Amino acid sequence: MNRRLAISFLTFSGLLLSFVSSPSLGRPSKENRPSLPSPAVGGVDFTRDIQPMLVEKCFQCHGETKAMGGLRLNTRADLLKGGDRGAVVEPGNSAASRLIHMVGGLDEMKMPLQGDPLTDSQVGLLRSWIDRGLEWPAADGESAIRPSEPTSGHWSFQSIQRPRVPQVERSDWVRNPIDAFVLRRLEQEGIEPSAEAEQATLTRRLSLDLLGLPPRSGSESGEGSYAYEGRVNRFLTSPHFGERWGRKWLDLARYADSDGFEKDKIRLHA
Repeated sequence: MNRRLAISFLTFSGLLLSFVSSPSLGRPSKENRPSLPSPAVGGVDFTRDIQPMLVEKCFQCHGETKAMGGLRLNTRADLLKGGDRGAVVEPGNSAASRLIHMVGGLDEMKMPLQGDPLTDSQVGLLRSWIDRGLEWPAADGESAIRPSEPTSGHWSFQSIQRPRVPQVERSDWVRNPIDAFVLRRLEQEGIEPSAEAEQATLTRRLSLDLLGLPPRSGSESGEGSYAYEGRVNRFLTSPHFGERWGRKWLDLARYADSDGFEKDKIRLHA
């Protein structure tokens, strides 16, 4: 009886050992491995498409404060450097990049380790980003890697150029190059330019626009362009000019003296 038990135990142990030592354990076979999603079609913007994905899916383990496997992904230089197992990206070739294999389920370690896996569309965005050379805006002293040509025809992506001042019929009306552009459009539309407003009206418009306040009565006298330019310079140096336009920037930054809500604690260093 003991001999039969011993033989059975040895047989079971051999089967278990062969199963555990199998190189295919824990990873899909080549026949069953999933295929990578195709690269995304169209433009890929790092700030809009890639950076939020890295923050959400990767930075918990591969960010500035933690680098599992020696890999950080919070800068372009770190991404290109790779980790303890070597490089994880090959710029211009996402199909050969191990980062894509890991997030796409082709590597023995599928990333991220925690949380939901990347969707096919997210993997496609990463592939397209890598294929286009890993464009990453400059930060922390790193040089920006940008395409030689803008990826959009929008005016904000075009280089700044000085346009040629257009020729107009009523050249006597033009006082500066901007007037020429305005008058050119008026002439195209068949519209006569309005007569110049009186000094009091110009002063009121200027004060309301720059200071957000009506002019002080009788304090802004004078005639001619020199007087007007003087008022412009005086308003620009007024504290009220900073109060009016600084408030808009504070609103954009969501400035507040306190936190709000039910506790409304004071922000000591606001």
